[in-house]
Amino acid sequence: MASVPNETNSVNGNDKSISVAVIGGGIGGLCLAIGLLKYPHIDVHVYEAAPSFGEIGAGVAFGPNAQRALEIIGSATLAALRKHATGNKWSSYANNFSHYCVGFGEKAGTFVCDLTNSTGMQSVHRAHFLDELVKAVPAQRAHFNKRLEKLEESSGGVTLHFKDGQSSTADAVIGADGVHSHTREYLVGAEAAKPRFSGAICYRALVPMDTAVEVLGEEKAQNVHQLLGPSMDLISTSCEWVQAN
Repeated sequence: MASVPNETNSVNGNDKSISVAVIGGGIGGLCLAIGLLKYPHIDVHVYEAAPSFGEIGAGVAFGPNAQRALEIIGSATLAALRKHATGNKWSSYANNFSHYCVGFGEKAGTFVCDLTNSTGMQSVHRAHFLDELVKAVPAQRAHFNKRLEKLEESSGGVTLHFKDGQSSTADAVIGADGVHSHTREYLVGAEAAKPRFSGAICYRALVPMDTAVEVLGEEKAQNVHQLLGPSMDLISTSCEWVQAN
């Protein structure tokens, strides 16, 4: 195995208290913090670069394994999903995580197969899910406008240096700071940490359900459908959303 630029020090698990800094307050960072809050000997704090917690994007889907992971993390994380989760509307699609059909050519619309599981497709709007997770993190453990610029590790722990000129120290630092992660850069080096374009592109959009029903019909609009094509596919699924007045 190739060496990394900065080999990290181990944390003594016998210490009475361990301080943990989570860099990034997105879904991953908050779920991690909520899970650690269960342990009284862990002093966890979340450092978010933005002025407040916030999420962009549309829906995110959770299969049975992800739902079980949320349950293991804590009751608050699973409750956050269940409060806003939207599944397939028709009972005949209750266990469908996907419904594959040919999406082009003479056989367009031809059924290919169903991908099923115990809970079917459960999707939630990212922003609404994050809003629920925020409620489970005590205010004093969330720090905003903390854009990480540098990490320094010593026998006394890890010092975090932020863009606002302030710093903090923790026994352990966990990066949940996205594709341009400074934490990853510290661990593997600047070149290895650079994101690389995979050649795949995803376009996402939210469409009012009434419009989707009008164009696609109730079955396709209210239940997950995936159209397959050469080197591409199109998936549609319901996503809980607050309609404008």
